[in-house]
Amino acid sequence: MSRITYLCVLLILCTAVWYSCGTASGSVDQPPHIALQSPKPIATDTSSLTDKERHKAWQLDTLFLTKVKKYRFNGNVLIAQNGKVIYEKCFGYEDYKAKKPLNACSAFQLASSSKPMTAAAIMILKERGKLDYSDEVTKFIPDFPYKGITVRMLLNHRSGLPNYEYFMEDYVKDHNTPLNNEQVLKIMMENKPAVYAKPNKHFSYNNSNYLLLAIIIEKASGTDFRSFMKKEIFDPCQMTCTYIPDRKKDTLRPGETRNYKGLVKWELTPFNFLDGVLGDKGIYSTSEDLFRFERAMAEHKFLKEETLEEAYKGGSNEKAGKRNYGFGWRLTDQPDGSKIIYHNGWWHGYNSVFMRRPKDQTVVIVLTNKYNTNTYHVQGVWEILDGKGVNVEEKPEE
Repeated sequence: MSRITYLCVLLILCTAVWYSCGTASGSVDQPPHIALQSPKPIATDTSSLTDKERHKAWQLDTLFLTKVKKYRFNGNVLIAQNGKVIYEKCFGYEDYKAKKPLNACSAFQLASSSKPMTAAAIMILKERGKLDYSDEVTKFIPDFPYKGITVRMLLNHRSGLPNYEYFMEDYVKDHNTPLNNEQVLKIMMENKPAVYAKPNKHFSYNNSNYLLLAIIIEKASGTDFRSFMKKEIFDPCQMTCTYIPDRKKDTLRPGETRNYKGLVKWELTPFNFLDGVLGDKGIYSTSEDLFRFERAMAEHKFLKEETLEEAYKGGSNEKAGKRNYGFGWRLTDQPDGSKIIYHNGWWHGYNSVFMRRPKDQTVVIVLTNKYNTNTYHVQGVWEILDGKGVNVEEKPEE
């Protein structure tokens, strides 16, 4: 194949990559709460890409097409470097039964990849003087039976609290009605399930911490969690396809993906009575909206630089190693001194990867709605982006 023919093939492939998803301002129906101002389109004309970036896009497309063929990958992908999207594509179905394909406005449950946004809300309130990281939970929930636990401990997963996912079935017999945060809190306060450890003794990843942070956001702001997140994060970042459904009221929204548990068969994941708990999970978003959120943080549009620097320090240092946990982000130190800042997620058919490297504004976003642990295998992505391997963690998180 001649060099000219090769470059033409690359250009055709990359053009197909860019326009396979469309943009967030397309004609697809969106949730009813969208902002009046349309967001800036994410996709860029391929003419703005360098030859090197086009080649990376071709390699990434080959990688994900292999995932589709070999591992039945079904989801959306957005990858950026130097603050510019170089690859974006949708693979598979938003709704398999209706044969509705995924598009750029398809919304996925982020699962634990919601935690960075919950932490961001806490940091907003800290900047406004509404709370301090040293405040104890009892300042906001006076009758909370577990003493000596601070906001910082919740952020860093150092509270030692019991994980609500593991004790709720002992106290709740009705599994057909979704519970909310206040109901889970009431059960904790009434039954006082045993702690895992004393406060601040060690790191232990625990979804109860971020459930409580969502309640603290409401107490400190005087606003319900959904409204606060929309007003203070989703709208300012122009995340017009991002929302938090109320499972006691909402049915599926336009653009909301169905979630499937079968790796081979398309089996719908049944309702779970913990689906209504928020803070640790519960946010629905798109790959493009997550990129808008990342850009807003990188450009310090709603959080100060020094605030984010503290969030990325990490607060779990009792074991030697290169991995840590900050405020809603996992942190992995790289040999060159940079950090991979990320969070994975898993919840009932949904898998998510949200990875960032601030040093060169690299972003890797992978969202799926058909359970597949291969979602987390992104080492190949980094090898393509850098031409060499980087140290990443490839495992799911609840």
